[in-house]
Amino acid sequence: MGNCILSVIVPVYNGQDYLSNIVQNILDKNKKISNWLEIIFVDDGSTDDSSDILDKLSEENSNITVLHKKNGGIASARDLGLKHSKGKFFSFMDQDDRLEKSYEDCLQKIISTEADMLIGDFQILRSDDILQVQKMGILSDLIVEGNDVRSLLCSFISKNISKDSRFKNINIHPSIWNCIFRRDCMLANQCKVFKFVDYEDDWLFLVQSLLVSKRIVLTNNFFYCRKENLTSESHSSKYISNLLEKKNNLKNWISNVLDQLSVNITAKNTVLYNFEGHSFLECFYNSSKNLSYKDYLNEISQIESLNVDHFSSINFGLIGNVFKILLLKHFYSLSYFINHYFVKRGFH
Repeated sequence: MGNCILSVIVPVYNGQDYLSNIVQNILDKNKKISNWLEIIFVDDGSTDDSSDILDKLSEENSNITVLHKKNGGIASARDLGLKHSKGKFFSFMDQDDRLEKSYEDCLQKIISTEADMLIGDFQILRSDDILQVQKMGILSDLIVEGNDVRSLLCSFISKNISKDSRFKNINIHPSIWNCIFRRDCMLANQCKVFKFVDYEDDWLFLVQSLLVSKRIVLTNNFFYCRKENLTSESHSSKYISNLLEKKNNLKNWISNVLDQLSVNITAKNTVLYNFEGHSFLECFYNSSKNLSYKDYLNEISQIESLNVDHFSSINFGLIGNVFKILLLKHFYSLSYFINHYFVKRGFH
């Protein structure tokens, strides 16, 4: 598409029941700008009829581009879609969600302000069919630019390292489907959709985007509706292999970002100690729920290598705090028995 303004990137995995509806939804909500809209479906190795349905939809509609790839997860599908996008701007959408409004108003905002990205409020359709609005806590459009973007990013990573009180009451959701990004800015700065562990690709891409953006728009306007799907893969607990190594790689990445933001050593350590404390408990959940007792003991010995000096000061809620006490006292067998057979908490 030679005059494409917006690319909407939709990863697909076994989404045959959603595809016709999502195309109709996007086009119906964006009739005024449909000639400048590109929908990129990335088939992530679906095993149902998604591939054939997508190919047929692309033959029927010039707005649709279909990419096929081996299964590699939502992050790799999103990143492939981004690399093949042609729009001046791009956004993401998940296969079972919907648009409540046109992209038009938010596109006008990001174009008129010459911003590199826009973050908006959004709606959630809960599993009990109640519709609610997820708000950042702003009453009107807010333009953030220059060093203030970095201050906002500090607040997004952790309220504990933010020195700017203006942003402490702004709560940006760690999602990217309620955002619009300027394509040349993100690609020129090598922003990629990727993950270290599982499903944190939204958060990672937001951090990268805020780090390279010179001006952003926060708006209480919204276009996106997120459907709460408690049976989706992201809500399913599963064993994550090499979780400790992956969490350590993520910690090192966060440490590097904090250095780029010139966060002082005390604040930086606060963030990293908190991360390690949560990693300790998450690794315990991951292994104790899914592994045999013998394999669990092997993993828990590796987890002990984490620096948990501040583990005792973190509040994990009632059940999490019980496990925290047991683990700090090295009651590994009792902890395993309780979680494996009764509580059954996993990494997610």
